[in-house]
Amino acid sequence: MVAIIVYVWATAKKSNLTIEKLAYEDSVTKGKNINYFKEFAMATLGFYKETPFVIYRFDIANFRYINEAYGHTKADEVLASCIRNFDEIFSDKELCVRMNADQFLAIIENDNTVETRLKQYKAKVNEDARSRGIKYPIRFKTGIYQVKKHE
Repeated sequence: MVAIIVYVWATAKKSNLTIEKLAYEDSVTKGKNINYFKEFAMATLGFYKETPFVIYRFDIANFRYINEAYGHTKADEVLASCIRNFDEIFSDKELCVRMNADQFLAIIENDNTVETRLKQYKAKVNEDARSRGIKYPIRFKTGIYQVKKHE
């Protein structure tokens, strides 16, 4: 009887992990997805009420060229690099996710280092792309929204 209970519990736990992975993980970058971002942003804005944040939306300029010139595998590596490098430069209360294709969304603390960190991020993504044999410069088209009243 105990073995059956343990088996049912283990199966249910594995199923829950699979469901969570499908709900919150981006299949290309292996980072979090837009569903997770929505929950994370609401929780972060609620917890850090006195901290100013910006919503940073960007996509890779002429990404189609990278896909065509270097192939889908290399292009996907660039997308994954965008998530990985964000996690290295920004803090745990900041998050970047791929929305779809080459479009990303981030919530970033708007402090006196935000511009420096964004420059580091862009340089790191380009450095990573070059190390993978991509000579085409990675440029971002961006939009920034200053979060007000944490609504």
